[in-house]
Amino acid sequence: MPKVMRSKHANRLSSTSTKPSTSIINRQFSTPETHCETLKDIKEFENLSANTILKEFNNPKPTKDRTVLPLDEKRQKRIQEIRQVPKPYSKSHQKRIKKKSKEIGKIGNLESVKTALNELNTYIEPTICSSTKPSNQNKSSSTKPKSKKSPNLNQRANLLHEESSRLPKILSHPEFKLDGFSALRTHIKNTFNS
Repeated sequence: MPKVMRSKHANRLSSTSTKPSTSIINRQFSTPETHCETLKDIKEFENLSANTILKEFNNPKPTKDRTVLPLDEKRQKRIQEIRQVPKPYSKSHQKRIKKKSKEIGKIGNLESVKTALNELNTYIEPTICSSTKPSNQNKSSSTKPKSKKSPNLNQRANLLHEESSRLPKILSHPEFKLDGFSALRTHIKNTFNS
């Protein structure tokens, strides 16, 4: 515990008219007031020494078993309810679940898309098998991958112009307005069949 300041300044203060408070000088243990406990029944501790008081505080008398208070019962009940509710692993997991449910709510059921993709796979597989004919020249060139050049700036601009003119026509088409996925499905069937 810090001791009372004993320096030139303390001596000088005692010699001048402004003296430090007598309570600090008379204290045996100097601690801030916020760190001390005030004793309500001082008469119990009047005749005891400081060491015995400290021993009593360090080794308190055993108290009776306390009964469960209503607040504790409520707390225990709340803990049981919380444990019964299934929770996600973490906050990030919970956010992912919320995000996924929002996306499903906006998009709707994607079963029609899955069935359309399965149908496309059945159409695409035969065309791929018929288009690949093994030959001696293809085998020798298959070891080296062919690099496809990406379109240059003019080609990209032309593609963008074509697609931007085609998109409003597609969106305004009555068949696409009714069911977009079936319209796409029929379009892909027509392109792969030809």
